[in-house]
Amino acid sequence: MPADPERARVYGAESALRDLIAQANSPAMGPVVVAVGASKVVLPLEVRFGDMTSVQRYCDRVLDLASLASRWPVRPVAVRKRKGAARAHWESSDVIAIPDASWAMRETVVLHELAHHLTPEAVNHGREFQDALLDLYCEAMAPEVAFVARCLLYS
Repeated sequence: MPADPERARVYGAESALRDLIAQANSPAMGPVVVAVGASKVVLPLEVRFGDMTSVQRYCDRVLDLASLASRWPVRPVAVRKRKGAARAHWESSDVIAIPDASWAMRETVVLHELAHHLTPEAVNHGREFQDALLDLYCEAMAPEVAFVARCLLYS
């Protein structure tokens, strides 16, 4: 397997993004303003999934967005339950495998795997993958999520 020098940076930015989303949507406080550099934004709630059927419906809906089809080679993807609980992954056979675990049954994890699906020729977590991920955050979640993720990735 080729080296993936961007992997740690992408995973670190995603972890920080999930922390900010959780902070911005604290059940005790409701939405709050999150500071990112010199900017302040309110981040949306992150979708949480209860079963693989809901993950599949979400993927179908996201891949049906016309704005994505104008920039990426969109094709259907199948969702399956991953046997191990340690990680999610995209398979070259147009399948994403998501563990049935709370850390994985969330929007940011599914969008990460969909970014791999949109960039099958990309080298690991490089710039093409990152561009697809940012587009997915913008179109499926909110432009504010893409903005924050971009700041975290490239700061």
